Amino acid sequence: IGQSDNAFTPLQLCSYMSTVLNGGTRYKATLLKSVNDYNTKEVVVDNKPVVLDRTDLAADTVSVLKTAMRQVVVDGTARNVFDNYPYAIGGKTGTAQVSGGSDTALFVGFAPYDNPEIVVSVVVENAAFSYRASNVAKAVFDYYFENNETKYE
Repeated sequence: IGQSDNAFTPLQLCSYMSTVLNGGTRYKATLLKSVNDYNTKEVVVDNKPVVLDRTDLAADTVSVLKTAMRQVVVDGTARNVFDNYPYAIGGKTGTAQVSGGSDTALFVGFAPYDNPEIVVSVVVENAAFSYRASNVAKAVFDYYFENNETKYE
C-alpha cells in the first residue's frame, strides 16, 4: 500500500505504530504468540519478544503523537465511526490513490489509549473512503475488548 516510493505492508504499519507507542523499541513481528499441544495443552512453541533495535524517542514526542491519533477518532476523519465508542483508542486514517480506480482505504490504530496492548492495521482496496477501513478496525477492536471483558469492565 502507499503511493510513489511509499509502499508499506499492514504488518510494517503495525510494527511502526508499536515502536512509536513503546518509546522507540522495535520488536520482531510475529503472527503467533504460542502453540499448545492439543492433548496435553503443554506449550510447544513460545514466541518471546525479541528486540531488533532501539531509537530514542522522547516521552513528550510519544505523547504528542498519541494525542494527535486520539483526535483522529474523537474529532477527525474517524470520528463518525468511533463516535461514542466505549473504549479510548487512537488511530490514523489514510487513502492511497489508484490510477483508474477507487482509492485504497487505510486505518491503523491502537488500544487502549492509556496503556496500548493491541495495534490494528486495515487496508481495503477500492474502498474509496477511509471510513470503510475504520469500520473493519472497529470490528477488530470490538472483538478484542469483548474477549477480554474482565479486564475492561
